[in-house]
Amino acid sequence: MVMLLLAAVAVAAQSHVVAWGAWTSITLVSGQQLKIRPIVVDGRIKEYSTGAAHQVTENVWVARRAFRINNALPQESAKRPQWTWQLGGWLTVSSTSGRVSELNLPDFDLHTSQVSWFQDYAAYCGATEDGSVHYMVVFQLGKRKPILKKELYGQSCAAPLWEKDPSRVSFEPPGGTRVSFLVHDGSAELQSSP
Repeated sequence: MVMLLLAAVAVAAQSHVVAWGAWTSITLVSGQQLKIRPIVVDGRIKEYSTGAAHQVTENVWVARRAFRINNALPQESAKRPQWTWQLGGWLTVSSTSGRVSELNLPDFDLHTSQVSWFQDYAAYCGATEDGSVHYMVVFQLGKRKPILKKELYGQSCAAPLWEKDPSRVSFEPPGGTRVSFLVHDGSAELQSSP
């Protein structure tokens, strides 16, 4: 009985092998050219990603998802699928569990949000589903709600800039004033201008 328990614990503690495949060029539905690569777990392709992956811990990465969708009309269903590529949200990849999961970033806009990662924090400009309100967002992995969600006066912004010692993120909307927040202990507070 003890031997079976030890064997089960050894199997459960075993890490998985996570690798990133070779880059391939694709064309999105919009006509935009993009480079993607497969996320391979234990020798099997799990998902495709684009851009640089960010390593959060020794065993966890985040990456932007790219996926194929069938673009065939119902009357064309007897034929082969017509695959087209689309850009998705973000994924978490764990070498401990071997899981690749969708990461739900609050108010993330697939078309305009540019995420900037630092440690386990994601900073980006987001928007409501209808695009009527835009936000400056800082989200910490493992949390349910963003640690910062302030209304942004403008349509979008470039990827926010991170600094450390102290940890600080700055948002700069086009034509707007740069706004910085100190990020520590799972919270973000507005930094006063010098």
